[in-house]
Amino acid sequence: MRFFVFILILLFSCNVFSAEEFPSRPIEIVIGSPPGSGNPIMVDIINENIKNPSFKLTKKFRVGQGNLLANRFLASSPADGYTIGFNSTSVVANESLFQNPGYNSDDFTSLVGVGKMYSGLVINSRIPLNSIKDIIRYAKNNPEKFTYGHNGNATQGFLAMEQLSVIGRVKFRDIPYKGTAFATVDVMSGFIDAHLYSASQLVAFLPNAKLKLIATTGLKRHPYWSNIPTVAETYPGFSSTIWYVIQVRKDVPNHIKDIIKKELTVSMNDNKTQIALNKLGLIAFDDENLESFIKKEKEETRKLIDVLIKNEKYIKQ
Repeated sequence: MRFFVFILILLFSCNVFSAEEFPSRPIEIVIGSPPGSGNPIMVDIINENIKNPSFKLTKKFRVGQGNLLANRFLASSPADGYTIGFNSTSVVANESLFQNPGYNSDDFTSLVGVGKMYSGLVINSRIPLNSIKDIIRYAKNNPEKFTYGHNGNATQGFLAMEQLSVIGRVKFRDIPYKGTAFATVDVMSGFIDAHLYSASQLVAFLPNAKLKLIATTGLKRHPYWSNIPTVAETYPGFSSTIWYVIQVRKDVPNHIKDIIKKELTVSMNDNKTQIALNKLGLIAFDDENLESFIKKEKEETRKLIDVLIKNEKYIKQ
C-alpha cells in the first residue's frame, strides 16, 4: 500500500514538474509570409513585449501558396506546444480554394487575436472614377475591362474585389502579382486600374500623387482616413477584413495551451504592443469569441468561393 501511494505521489510530482518546466526551449512560430513583410513584424512586436524571460518565440518561415505551406507544417508538427502558427484570413480561405489543402482549420485552436486590418481600394489618380458607384457603373458598361491586381487567390485583395463584383453584378479582370510593390508600379503606370491595399500598405504607398484612395472595406470608416467612405456606404453590410490570430494544434495538452495563451496575452495587453500594432493599421478584436468568429468567417468565405466557382471565376486546384 505504501509503495502504491509512493508511486501516485511520484507520478503527480512528475506531471506538476513537466507543466512548470514548459517551455524548456524557444517556441517556433510558423509564418507563411516572407521576412520583412507585415506578419513577421507583428511577431517581433509581440515577442519584444513578452515578460517571461524563459518564454521566447523564434520565427520559422514556410512561405508559399498563400500560407498553405505554413499551415500544412503546423498541422503536421508534434502536438507538444513547441510549434504555433501566426495565421490570418487565408487559413479558412485555402480550405475552399483547394481540393486538398492538407489541413483542417477546425484542428487548430486560436490562442490570441492579434487584430483586424481593413483595406482600401486604390486606383490610378488619372482615372476619372471617384467612387464605388463610378467603378460599378464603368464595369457594367465595360465588362472585364476594369482591372485589378492581387497577390493570390487566398488573399483579401482577390476575395474582397470578387465579393464586390458579385454584389455589384459586374465582372472585373484580375491580374495576379508576386507582390504589392510590383502591382503598385503597374497601377501608377496605368497598366492596371486598381489594387486593394491593407491599412499598413496604405500608410506606405498612399502619399504618392499617382494613387487615389476610393473606399475602405470596414463596416465603419477607418480612423486614419475618416474622410474616405466605406464600400458599405454603397452596399450596406459589405465588409472585408484581414484578421490575424496565433493558433496551435487543438490536440496540444490544455495546460500547455494555457501557458502559451497566458504569456501571449500579457504581451498583447501591453500598451507598447498595442501602440506598435496600431501604427501598422491594426484594430483590436471586439469582445468576441475567436472560435465563433473564425467559424463564421469560414462559412462566409466558403459561400463566396462557391459563387465564384459557379460563375467560372475560379477553379479549385
